[in-house]
Amino acid sequence: MVLAEFFIPHGHCYLWKPGLVWLHLISDFLTALAYYSIPLTLTYFVTKRNDVPFNWIFWLFSGFIIACGTTHIMEIWTLWHPNYWLSGWIKASTALISVVTAAELVRLLPQALTIPSTAQLEAEIKERQKAQAELWQEKTHLAQAQKVAHVGSWEFDLATQNITWSDETFRIYGLSPGQPTPTIREHWQTIHGNDRKAWKKTVHQLVRGKSCQLEFRILRPDGFIRHLFAQGEPIFNAQGQVHKLFGTLLDISDRVAAQQRERLFGAIALQYKRWCRLPRTERRGMKPSKS
Repeated sequence: MVLAEFFIPHGHCYLWKPGLVWLHLISDFLTALAYYSIPLTLTYFVTKRNDVPFNWIFWLFSGFIIACGTTHIMEIWTLWHPNYWLSGWIKASTALISVVTAAELVRLLPQALTIPSTAQLEAEIKERQKAQAELWQEKTHLAQAQKVAHVGSWEFDLATQNITWSDETFRIYGLSPGQPTPTIREHWQTIHGNDRKAWKKTVHQLVRGKSCQLEFRILRPDGFIRHLFAQGEPIFNAQGQVHKLFGTLLDISDRVAAQQRERLFGAIALQYKRWCRLPRTERRGMKPSKS
C-alpha cells in the first residue's frame, strides 16, 4: 500500500506478544461483527415498518455504525500491515458521518419528543374506547326511545346516494332491522300512488335547502297501509351546499284511524240531531242515518 513501507506494523507496539495480539484481534473482530449486525437489524426493521416516523435517521445510524465497525477491522489489519493513512481516512470518514448523525439527531429531538409514549397511547386508546362505549350506549338509548315512541330516523347522502335507516324506521315499514336498506326505487314502490307526487315535491324542496313536513301513506309487505308523518332537514357542508338530507318518521296510523272514527261518530250524531228535530209525522217510517 501507499507509504506503508515507511511505518512498522502495529504489532510491534505489542512486542508481538501472542496473548496481547490475540486480545486486541478478538476484541476488534467481535466489536466489528456486532457493529455490522446492528445495521442489518435496523434495515430489516425499517423495511418491515414503513409507518415508523423519521425512518431516514435509521439509515444514517446504519452508515455511522458500519463506519465504526470498519475502523475496528482496520485495527486488525494494521497489526501486520502499516496502512495508517488508509486507516486514518476511514476514521476521518467515520468522524464526518458521526458529526452529521449527531447534528441531525439534535435537530430531530424536538420532533421526536412530540411522539406519544406508550403510556400516552394506552391512555388515548382507553379514552377512545370509553367514548365509543358512551356513543354506543347513547345509540342504544336512542334506538330504544325511537322504538317506544314509534319514531324512526333516516339520512340520505346526495353524493354517494347512500341511505341510512334507524331500526325503528325498518319496523315502521314492516321490515326487519339489519336487512339491506331499500334503494330509492324500492322505497318509491312502497309509497301510496296518490301520495307520490307530494312526496317527490317535498324531496325536491329538501334538496333545495328547505325544511319540510309531509303526511303520506305507505303499503307495507304485509298488505297494510300505514299513515306516516315525516319531517326533513337539509344538512349543509362547509361551502354552504346541501350534501345530506336528514329526517324523522312518525307512524300516525292510530291517530288517523281515531280521527276517522271521530268524524264518523260526529256525522252520525249530526244526522241523529237532525232526525230528532223533524216533526213526528215526518219521523214515522224514518230511521237516523248511520253513515
